[in-house]
Amino acid sequence: MAERDKWSRENVIAMLLSHSGLFATDTFRFSATDMAKQLGCSPSNARTAFDFLSIEYGGLKDFPFENIFLGNPIWERPAIKEAADSYFCCFPQLFPAFAFHIFDRIFSLNEPTKQLVAKQRAEYLENEIANCFENAFGTHTIHPSVTWSYEGANYETDLLIQVDAQLFIVEAKSNRISWPALRGAPQRLKREIEALLIAPAIQSQRLENALRKKQKGEPQAFELGVNIDLAAVKEFHRLSVTLEDFSTIQSNLKAIEGTGLIADDFPKALTISLSDLKVVFEILDNPVERMHYLQRRKSIQESWEYLADELDLLGLYVGTGLIGVDFEAGKNRLMAIGMSQKIDAYFEALDQKIETPKPARRMTNWFRAIRDRLANRKPPGWTEAALALLDLGYDDQLKFESHFKSVCRGLKRKRQDIHVRQNTTVEYPPIWRKVGFACAAFYEDERAKRHNIMDNASVSFFEKSTANACLVMAQDVEGADYPYTTLVVYYRPDEIPAPI
Repeated sequence: MAERDKWSRENVIAMLLSHSGLFATDTFRFSATDMAKQLGCSPSNARTAFDFLSIEYGGLKDFPFENIFLGNPIWERPAIKEAADSYFCCFPQLFPAFAFHIFDRIFSLNEPTKQLVAKQRAEYLENEIANCFENAFGTHTIHPSVTWSYEGANYETDLLIQVDAQLFIVEAKSNRISWPALRGAPQRLKREIEALLIAPAIQSQRLENALRKKQKGEPQAFELGVNIDLAAVKEFHRLSVTLEDFSTIQSNLKAIEGTGLIADDFPKALTISLSDLKVVFEILDNPVERMHYLQRRKSIQESWEYLADELDLLGLYVGTGLIGVDFEAGKNRLMAIGMSQKIDAYFEALDQKIETPKPARRMTNWFRAIRDRLANRKPPGWTEAALALLDLGYDDQLKFESHFKSVCRGLKRKRQDIHVRQNTTVEYPPIWRKVGFACAAFYEDERAKRHNIMDNASVSFFEKSTANACLVMAQDVEGADYPYTTLVVYYRPDEIPAPI
């Protein structure tokens, strides 16, 4: 035909290509007998397997197609059974894409296997969380599977992790999140929110309350199965970690208040998926910033109204530290969707083996040096000081540093008496932030008096501020011992009431 009609080579190829579609279906058709030979199993076993992974023609005639986007049955059964030994599958990529869901269907056929998998998921999650914290903070104490009793009832907390003055109460939830819950099936959604978000938060709140009472020496029926240095603990962090992502619900529990799914006075814990926790600790490569992010993340969850997922909030932290007057509690609604763009780009480049700088929070060299010294030396109470330090945004750091340098220049130009000179730079926080910052300059021959100078600076601060604490540094005017000579976190004395 080609010779008779004098077709060119290109004409022949075009004709064959246009007709190839007539036979395309044969490419995606296979028999259980042929697959059994390739798999090295019996034809009957192959048929059993492919019957489990396929749907017959007409098998979905009663399926509610409004659920198709969040519960498509072909995700778990990608093949079509055409005859007793004939199958058709035009989307073979669905097998690896939904492998975990397919395996869950298989495991659900045998109750002992199902229970074993659930146990292994729980152990995996707890081990991964412990590894995350060990890699993120280095020197700290991890207590797994902590048993305790309170008012006659016995409880177990998955992990207690102490990092200096910070105690993390961690509940790990490895439950599967079902497709009906993700698409909003009322009863299933309520049940899974209760299991994954509410129950662990109530459990961690119960333990925190008991630990606080014990810390104060209040009488109570409470026994803890491990030794915790409660005298050193200044702050408790309640954290619920899920193995799976519950859409964006766990990142924004405030968004479901008023829906009847949670009570308005529900004691929210910071809830985050394991994968997001790993990303947070990967992007924030300084232990101080990791801790500060978790602290700020919990704070905004309680007060802000926002639309964002976890990585959007992380991107916002990199850009702002999640601090600033514009973020005052209860007065703003925040649209942060898309703030993860730099983080997404970083991991995409990493996947392509392209070297690119990691997104990082902006800090002045002086404040970064203070942060790094605290993180490296880890003196007792270093986390309190570091967290207070990071409550200053970049612009406030610039202003503070500029003013302190001006103070030092003035003291170096002319010696001033200790009783009349202005030697302290103070940052008074807004009313919604409870930690302030001050730095006092001294002459080298006054080194022995620097603690008195710092004490006076703290007293002056508390007389003028409503803050509960103040981070006070001392630095000699010549800049020796850079970035600081001495650093102390002061707490408001009982004899100095907060100004009204």
